[in-house]
Amino acid sequence: MPCIGVIILSVAASVWWSMGMALSGHTAPPWFAIGIAVSLCLAAAAIRANRHMRSIPEADRRRIGRLVGWASGAEGVAILVAVNLLNWTGLQAYDVCAIAVIVGLHFIPLARMPHARIYNVTGTALVALGLAGCLLPEAARGLTVGTGGATVIWATCAFVIRRMMRQGSSPLLKKSHIEPGDAGNSLRRGPAAKLVG
Repeated sequence: MPCIGVIILSVAASVWWSMGMALSGHTAPPWFAIGIAVSLCLAAAAIRANRHMRSIPEADRRRIGRLVGWASGAEGVAILVAVNLLNWTGLQAYDVCAIAVIVGLHFIPLARMPHARIYNVTGTALVALGLAGCLLPEAARGLTVGTGGATVIWATCAFVIRRMMRQGSSPLLKKSHIEPGDAGNSLRRGPAAKLVG
């Protein structure tokens, strides 16, 4: 599960980077290639670190999947409503800020997943970035929020990969198996560990 999460986040970070480049007029291919290259490197590192990770029971995978589904669904609807409302009121220049705030808020419930406390930091940083972006001149807003969002998500990926590598290097945890219900108990207890799972 951490590996899949890092891959998804890497794609999202690349989108944020590309958004920042496009909104700031940096449309030459090399600018977009930077974001894609960083995301590919992180995804590859996660896949490599995942080789020695412990598995998660199917029941707990489904439980985590439902939480991710609800949070992501609410995120999508909120973004659609916010962007349309801002466009309707002539405030479309703040679209990127609204999206950053909504994406940040969607990370907060995800922090309830086992070993996912880092998502609290990710979510808070993105919300703060979106709010701060509202105070910036329009010319700097897109670049700052876009590349800032990418940086926050890349940092989250790096943190998770580091935890995966540390866990995989432990003889006690290498290729071990989480007993059924452990992840579910973690969901009920809240964020009690340190690695996204």
